Amino acid sequence: MATIGSTESSLILGTHHLNSRLIVGTGKYATYELMQESLEVSGADVITVAVRRERLIDSDGRNILDFIDLD
Repeated sequence: MATIGSTESSLILGTHHLNSRLIVGTGKYATYELMQESLEVSGADVITVAVRRERLIDSDGRNILDFIDLD
């Protein structure tokens, strides 16, 4: 049985090695700041964005992608 943090529990997709199998979405957060903090604390390596439903630029001119760590 693999333990948390071991290489056996990592997810490998092609050439990408993901430490976390948790996949988190960007929807349903009250603010971009709350979303950013939640994504960071989750430790997820994969984040989904519903591009067709989500406005990339909000009414204040802020881009949702500026609040997502792309590295």
